[in-house]
Amino acid sequence: MKHEIASHGANHLDLTKISNEKLLFEIEEFKKTLEEVTGSDIIGFAYPYGLYNTRVISAVSKFYEYGRTIYLRSIKTCNSVNAAENDRYSICGLCNPSPRPTFEIIRRMLNYWSNELIIVWIFHFEPLWKVLTVIKTFKSLGAEFVYVKDLINE
Repeated sequence: MKHEIASHGANHLDLTKISNEKLLFEIEEFKKTLEEVTGSDIIGFAYPYGLYNTRVISAVSKFYEYGRTIYLRSIKTCNSVNAAENDRYSICGLCNPSPRPTFEIIRRMLNYWSNELIIVWIFHFEPLWKVLTVIKTFKSLGAEFVYVKDLINE
């Protein structure tokens, strides 16, 4: 299903509010830990709470190929919900929304969809039934599943 494991920081802290020393620990040391545990390169970073700024992007870009945020209605975290319209260190993703907001987001995206709609769906402790429901729904719509790393290399 084109599943990727990305780092999310060691302690799930708001990276915009911590010291440079703590920031480096959160993004660099935890990357090393994940790579030891998985035996794979970890190339993506998911900002805790979807929050980032230029200082965080600068640090993340030293260790990762891309950074993901999440669509939050209350905070402007994404340039666009269509991931294709975001840069590699602010890729927008959908995370744990309930079905009603999810379909509202998709409906809004379809209103301005011109060529290709790219949605990054981030699962964050969801129950298996929810993961399977999302996958089956998008498969029934003819969705193609790709790695995020393939999107940034296009």
